[in-house]
Amino acid sequence: MTRLPAIFLLLSLPVVAQRKENKTLTVCDVLEHLQRYRGKEIAVRGELRTGPEEAAVYGTNCNRNFMTDWHVWPNALWLIPAGSRLAEEPVTLKLDHQVIRAMNEKIDQERASGKVGAVTMTIVGKLEAKRRYFGGPAASGSWVGNGYGHLNAYPAQIVFRKVDQLEVADR
Repeated sequence: MTRLPAIFLLLSLPVVAQRKENKTLTVCDVLEHLQRYRGKEIAVRGELRTGPEEAAVYGTNCNRNFMTDWHVWPNALWLIPAGSRLAEEPVTLKLDHQVIRAMNEKIDQERASGKVGAVTMTIVGKLEAKRRYFGGPAASGSWVGNGYGHLNAYPAQIVFRKVDQLEVADR
């Protein structure tokens, strides 16, 4: 029987660890380990919600919420496309416009066929999160903090470059 030298096993460890990080995460996983994934390119699966003041991917059935200073953040990640000036740091990711066009066409086709349920998808991009969160009550009584997205309401954002595995539920 041939045995591999111990140095080969040691050199292969970073590769194994890197592959493990490339798995698709849930939004709940990301929020539970926010600092672990901060600044890394990740794949996240969740429910897409968009509107005039919202573009986010939401987690469902999270076991716990992300909390800071007694504030409970939504189980969601704000979405911005690669190349956006809203990214905190320069990002070398390139947005695949063809994939985004195909995503929008598929959603339109599914809606035209009568599917009106939730849109679930996998987003690939760089996670941006704060090193430290702070906030407190505004004069209006609402909570104001240093999050992301509309009214800084989200605990983190993904500078996305790719969308995969889009599904539209029947109801």
